[in-house]
Amino acid sequence: MKRIGLFICVFIFSLFSFDHYSMAASENGWVTKKSMPTARYNTSSKVVDGKIYVFGGTPGSGMLKTLEIYDPITDRWTSGAPSNKARTFAGTATINDKIYIIGGDDSNSNVEVYDTVQNSWTTKQSIPTARIYINAIAVGKQIYTFGGHSSNLVHSYDSENNTWTSKKMMPFSGVFATSFIYNDSIYLTRLIDGNTILYNYDYHQDTWTTVDELTSVKIVKGFNYNGKMVLVGYDCVYTYDLTTNKLTPVPNSEFRERYAAIEIVNDKLYLIGGSFIVNGFATGGMNVVEEFDLSRLNDLEPVENPTLDIESAKNRVFLNETFTVQAVLNNATNIYAEDFNIQYDKTRFQLVSVEAAEHMGLFHNGTISDDTIRLITASKGKDFGINEKGTLVNLTFKAIGLGKGKVDATRGKIADNGTTETTLTEENCGEKEIEVIGGEFSLKHLGFVGYNYTEDKSNLTDDLKGLLGSTGTIEEIDLLDLTSAILANPNYDFN
Repeated sequence: MKRIGLFICVFIFSLFSFDHYSMAASENGWVTKKSMPTARYNTSSKVVDGKIYVFGGTPGSGMLKTLEIYDPITDRWTSGAPSNKARTFAGTATINDKIYIIGGDDSNSNVEVYDTVQNSWTTKQSIPTARIYINAIAVGKQIYTFGGHSSNLVHSYDSENNTWTSKKMMPFSGVFATSFIYNDSIYLTRLIDGNTILYNYDYHQDTWTTVDELTSVKIVKGFNYNGKMVLVGYDCVYTYDLTTNKLTPVPNSEFRERYAAIEIVNDKLYLIGGSFIVNGFATGGMNVVEEFDLSRLNDLEPVENPTLDIESAKNRVFLNETFTVQAVLNNATNIYAEDFNIQYDKTRFQLVSVEAAEHMGLFHNGTISDDTIRLITASKGKDFGINEKGTLVNLTFKAIGLGKGKVDATRGKIADNGTTETTLTEENCGEKEIEVIGGEFSLKHLGFVGYNYTEDKSNLTDDLKGLLGSTGTIEEIDLLDLTSAILANPNYDFN
């Protein structure tokens, strides 16, 4: 969906020298911190254990092997072991306490891993194609890389087996893209002609979807910050709502465009180094560090009204059929733990199993009564909190009695990442009604349908019309439904 950018954060270039910039940034919501020892831009960066690691880059000519580490708590810089290869605009991804550095030159396919505990480097299997401007993101033990200079290639790296696999290519080529995790999906922004296109990459299905086009807005970095999608532009910070496709500038977040490293640590957004842009060109490396307090975002939007719902792809099931429903948390923001009860009609359904959804843990599965269970779940990692919508558990039932029955979420409580618990009222807990159907269907009914396969449904018997419908042609029918009804008939004898 195209949108005219209503909010463009602008600074008048002629008002600023370097000193003026630092002072104005402080007045405008940014605070100047300890300068980085090496002035540079086009760096790569990652956060591990609350410290920002800044790799490579250029001071204006050539490329660097430099590694410098910033501790926001002490406002101090230290040096780390330099990498074996000089790089600029390399891809970076973090798995546990190790940072993977990928590419960083059109002739460099090298992959190095920096151990933040041992302050040492090791070399891994090279990426299949050498590239600069690579974007990388880690999901569990896998690293996904996207694009690069004039490239639309996508690869995944298995860190346990040290192997690369090609994935479905991006729907575009180019260098100005950034990737980040949100709602258990990977999002990429593409900067083109002063506009930004937001894409979703479903790494489970290896599929691409265009989400939105942000006209006259240039996004260079994205984050999942406490359940909010935070997008950093060339000169301003924004929040983006996937439900409404609304882009909102964060008050007092304007800054002057520069090719800086950008990271979030402990509610603070940091701009590190970079180079001022004049007539489209960098003007030389900078070592300035700026800090912006993101905690104010918590006051920008009203508290959402989350609901715990029961969802299923089926409204009808056959007697003796096994089927699955999901307990789903909707309209949520930054939720990491859930405690809730599920009640079901024991005359219609028999509970077979309860399994946690992907990236969720099921830490309590207790019986309250013969038709009610209590479940406690939690997300497995900061990237997998529930925002907007998330499945908690999959419940498998067997249909044991004819008629309509309900699976009902009767009460619940949810918690964020350590500060707030919220009780879900009865009105915020949903239910799902499912009908168990049967009938005396046997192989002769399937034979009748097969014989009349090219005819109209009006030729069906009344009991078959009740199961398969009465309008349209018989060949439109999914005969698996009739087969399921035959198998569900306890009086059908195969012998």
